[in-house]
Amino acid sequence: MRQKDQIPASPGEKIGKLEMFSFGCGEISTNILFSITTVILTFFYTDVVGVSAAAVGAIIGVSQVFNGASDIVAGFIVDRTHSKYGRARPWLLYMSIPYAITFVLLMTVPNVAPFAQLIYIFITYNLLMTVVYTMLQISFSTLTTLLSWDQKERSRLSIVRMTMSPIANIAVTLTFLKVVNAMGGDQAAWVKVTAVYALIAAALMLWCFFHTKERVDLPDKPGNERLPIKTALKVLFQNKYFWIVTLYFHRGIYDV
Repeated sequence: MRQKDQIPASPGEKIGKLEMFSFGCGEISTNILFSITTVILTFFYTDVVGVSAAAVGAIIGVSQVFNGASDIVAGFIVDRTHSKYGRARPWLLYMSIPYAITFVLLMTVPNVAPFAQLIYIFITYNLLMTVVYTMLQISFSTLTTLLSWDQKERSRLSIVRMTMSPIANIAVTLTFLKVVNAMGGDQAAWVKVTAVYALIAAALMLWCFFHTKERVDLPDKPGNERLPIKTALKVLFQNKYFWIVTLYFHRGIYDV
């Protein structure tokens, strides 16, 4: 796309203010969805759609198992990606539009039989959180280590993330429901407002893609064996701490 994407930068090249800001835009993008799904989504399912809290908790709890596995798969995919944009940045581009679409699908729960609604919620929730968001989040997190060789620059990136994250969370939680209620508070209002936030999130992630550049290129060493995905997943499911965290999160959902 841009000529400079194809020219490796020197290890000592610093990250400019625009690029640092653009990286922060990516953090805001991921936190828009994170804030809505962790703070507001359960309220939508129970109080607007009318699904029982127990059913919502069960769906989200079970989905954490798939989420844990998809994190590993996403990591493998990013690690094996080779393009003129780098390893992680291409996925910011590829996932931005699906990110917005699946984000809106969360709110378009059809007015059908309760069991059919649960199936719809399970599919759309996992399509977004287990597939699209996981791929986007893993890629963006990996980007922190690929923008610079310099540990000071990486520290600056971490500071940007720590600063932008709470700002995005607070901004979304303070404004989202107010806007929804101002538009009537029904499901149609939720869909419309979510569409606006989803477009903003996708635009911010695309801005991050276009205005950042991977400087760290670690070519695969000949003969360097990689752990197969099947083996990694087997190790994950045999890890008792993975199940402890999953069950703890599942219990927390029920307590909401």
